[in-house]
Amino acid sequence: MNPLEQNAQALIEEALQFQMTGDHEAAIARCDQAIALQSGSAEAWNIRGGSLSLLQRHPEAIESFDNAIALNPEKQTAWYNRGVAQADLNRHEEAIASFDRAIALNPDQPAVWYNRGVALDAIGRLGAAVASYDNAIALKEEYETAWVNRGVALSKAGQHAKAIASYDRAVELNPDNSSAWYNRGISYDDLGQLKSALESYERAIAINPNNVEAHYNRGSALSVLGQKAEAIAAYDKVLSLRPDYYEAVFNRSICLAFLERYEKALESFDRAIALETDDPDAWLNRGHALLNLDRLDDAIEDYEKALNLKRKAGDRSGEATILQVLAPVYGRSGRMGDLWNATSQANQILQELDMPLAEKPYPQWFKSMLMFASQNHVQTGLLWVGVGAVAIACILSWFRFMG
Repeated sequence: MNPLEQNAQALIEEALQFQMTGDHEAAIARCDQAIALQSGSAEAWNIRGGSLSLLQRHPEAIESFDNAIALNPEKQTAWYNRGVAQADLNRHEEAIASFDRAIALNPDQPAVWYNRGVALDAIGRLGAAVASYDNAIALKEEYETAWVNRGVALSKAGQHAKAIASYDRAVELNPDNSSAWYNRGISYDDLGQLKSALESYERAIAINPNNVEAHYNRGSALSVLGQKAEAIAAYDKVLSLRPDYYEAVFNRSICLAFLERYEKALESFDRAIALETDDPDAWLNRGHALLNLDRLDDAIEDYEKALNLKRKAGDRSGEATILQVLAPVYGRSGRMGDLWNATSQANQILQELDMPLAEKPYPQWFKSMLMFASQNHVQTGLLWVGVGAVAIACILSWFRFMG
């Protein structure tokens, strides 16, 4: 090795030391100096690319890896590092091709199989992803994150029991793996085994109290199990960590209304609407709370806002549902013309959608009104008396809060 090559090698070794200590700018500078002395050094280009990638400068990193590969097509680590950088740019197909080249050069690197699995998962090739994780695990059985990601891919594929087995192995290897416990909870949730899901979420939270999604999913499971007060407490924890978590605010509002704490529910729906002004379900359910407080005009205003948002979104089925809700409230307010119009419009939408009336989950009085409307009997004044009497007699027995 001549003096020039010796100097270049010394710079490369310094660059590697800087990289290992996290001083990536210094590592890149040393690599540049080495390349100036010895432009044909694939190792200098590879180390340079690694530091650029760790600085999130992925396009520049890929260019460096390409130079390393051009100088030495057999450099397995350059192919692997190139794949990692491509995956970080969401160029997953290219990343898979790079990982495949790395595997062809050396099939015994579990990290390459693992990252290949991650890229395959990202493009929805779940079976191939699981197979790739299996290869990583075959090379390194205690590969904890491979077990977790294998479980995630299996869960996405609907194989929840197998996913749970993967998570179980991950927590055997590391009982403090919050991600494994959290994802295990999701699989139990998807299987409808909510008590087991709760146990997993609680283990995840015990390990990482700031796991927002675990708190949120715990709240949702508690709500489904009928434990509304406990669910509200879980959602409160979510909102202490992430105040703008809309779904948590919305679900908290629903739970409050279910417990007939309507004033508190209104405050909570106001907060939800401040976050998402165009969600018709927030306006609809706020209207229900107002109705239960006998604030009929305010309830109608909210229902009409929800109706307009459904119309704007082109949701005809949702529009019919809100018209169904509005009709008896109009009747209760003495707005019989609006009651009739809502009834007629709902019937027209059902006809357009070709949805048999008998299959709709509407109260019988409403179905009767729709059938009557479809016959176009609009001449007699007795109609208004009959419709009003039926509506007012049935509203209180039928209407309940939609939680």
